[in-house]
Amino acid sequence: MATAAGLLNGTRQTEPLLRVAADVGLAPGAVTLSRLGGGANNQVFLADDGKARFVIKSYFRHEADSRDRRAAEFAFSTYAWSRGIRCIAEPVATYPADALSVFTLIGGQPIDAGTLADDTKGDDAIAAALDFVAELNTDRSNDRAAGLPSASEACFSLDAHLVTVAKRVERLRSISSADDIDARLESLVADELLPAWDCIADETRVLAEARGIAMDAEITDAARCLSPSDFGFHNALRDDAGIYRFFDFEYAGWDDPAKLFADFFCQKAVPVPLHYAPAAMTRLADMLNLSKIARHRMALLLAVYQIKWCCILLNEFLPAGRARRSFATDAPDPRPAQLDKAQQALNGLLGHTALRDQLLNN
Repeated sequence: MATAAGLLNGTRQTEPLLRVAADVGLAPGAVTLSRLGGGANNQVFLADDGKARFVIKSYFRHEADSRDRRAAEFAFSTYAWSRGIRCIAEPVATYPADALSVFTLIGGQPIDAGTLADDTKGDDAIAAALDFVAELNTDRSNDRAAGLPSASEACFSLDAHLVTVAKRVERLRSISSADDIDARLESLVADELLPAWDCIADETRVLAEARGIAMDAEITDAARCLSPSDFGFHNALRDDAGIYRFFDFEYAGWDDPAKLFADFFCQKAVPVPLHYAPAAMTRLADMLNLSKIARHRMALLLAVYQIKWCCILLNEFLPAGRARRSFATDAPDPRPAQLDKAQQALNGLLGHTALRDQLLNN
C-alpha cells in the first residue's frame, strides 16, 4: 500500500506480527517485517518470506476514541470482495485481540495533485473512483449489505450534519493554550473558523428552507449508500497499466450520499479540483437513483464539509488525535503545518460556497 520505511528489530512489537504472518502461511523464521510509510492513523507493515507477501495493519486504539476501525474495515472489505470488486486489497484474516488485520499487497504509485490537474488523467481517476462506488452500491439492498454498520460519523439529516460539525468546532474552541502554537490555534478558531461556521450554518438553513428541505428530515434507507468514507485519492494507487486501486476503509459503512460527495471534494491530502464536481454529482445521483431534493442536499453540504475538513486538519491539537498520530508516525510536531493547511482551507471556503450556489441553481 505504500513504500517500505525500514526493517523492524526483534522487539516485542514484532511478536504478534510474526505470529499473524505464520498464521496466514508465511514461513516461520524466514519472515522479514518492514514498516510501510504513509499511514497517518495506524501502523502498516509488509510481511515477506521471499515467496509471498502480505500487508499487516495494526489499528490505533484510544480510550477517547471508541471506533473499532479494524472491524469496520475488515467487514467492508470482505463484503466488497464477495461482490467481485477487485480494485481493493483482498482481506485475508483479522485478529480482534491484537487489533490486527491482514490483506494482500496491492501495487501502484500514489496519486498526486498533478495527476488530477491533467484533464485526461483526472477524468480517468474520477471515473475509476465513481465506478468503485457504483460497484459497491449495485443491489445494495441484499442481506449482507444490510449487516454492515453505519459509517463513522454517519448523518442522515441536515440537522445531524450541522450538529456533527458544530461539535468539532466546539472541541477546538475549548482547547486551553499550553504554548505559542496552541495560542495560534485559539486565534484562528476565534477570529476565523467560528465566524465562518456560524455564517455557513445559517446559510445552509436558509437555502434548505427555500427549497422545501426540512432540516430534521432523515433520508430513507433506500436513499442511503455504502460509502468507503474518507474517500479520495490520498487512499488510492495507480499502477503502470493505469488501473486505480483503493484502500483504507476503517471509517466505511452506510452513509448519506451527500456526505460521500462532500468529503470527496473537501478532503485535503490530494485535493480534487472543484470543476469535476458538477459531472460527478450527476453521475453519483444517477447511479443511486436520487431525487432532486437529494441532489440539492449534496450541494448544500459542500461548504459545511469544507468547515469540517478545516477541523479535521486541526485534530493534532486534540488529545486523541495527537495520540493517534504519535502511534502511526515518529514525525516532528505537525501542529504548525496543520495550522497553515487549515488557514488555506478557510481561504478556499469561497470556492465551495460558489460551487454550492452553482449546483443549487442548475
